[in-house]
Amino acid sequence: MEKFPGYKRLFRFDAGCKLKTLEFMRSSPSLDPDAINIFAHILSAENMWLSRLELGVKAPPPKLWQGRTLDQCADEMESVIGHWTRYLGGLSEEDYSKQVSFINLKGIQVDRPVYDLLTQVLNHSTYHRGQIATLVGKREVDAPPTDYIFFPPD
Repeated sequence: MEKFPGYKRLFRFDAGCKLKTLEFMRSSPSLDPDAINIFAHILSAENMWLSRLELGVKAPPPKLWQGRTLDQCADEMESVIGHWTRYLGGLSEEDYSKQVSFINLKGIQVDRPVYDLLTQVLNHSTYHRGQIATLVGKREVDAPPTDYIFFPPD
């Protein structure tokens, strides 16, 4: 069995990056609407993965590209961060290796271990935060550092 001591820490790091990204977008003098759409997409995708982790094949079909305002994203972000905290807090060491069955975006049932889904969530968020930094950074606002190495040690 594999050991997974770092996922709670990685999700705390990810939550901090979401907060920095939100503040960064709010500080932009002329925010590109695509940046808001990407941020909303990150949150929608995380809700989708939470639903899949908790409900498996009974999870509802996702809506991954819904329009939102930055204030709506801020509210949803708080909810998503709280949900991840509760979800991860309830996992035992053995739970990380359990298989989850879910229906993918092509309508096919897939079985993957919990740790794969958690890794997907973290990488997806990082990927799209980079897109936001590029879009907003083009307008001469410095993006905050969100590389993991800048996250303070425990």
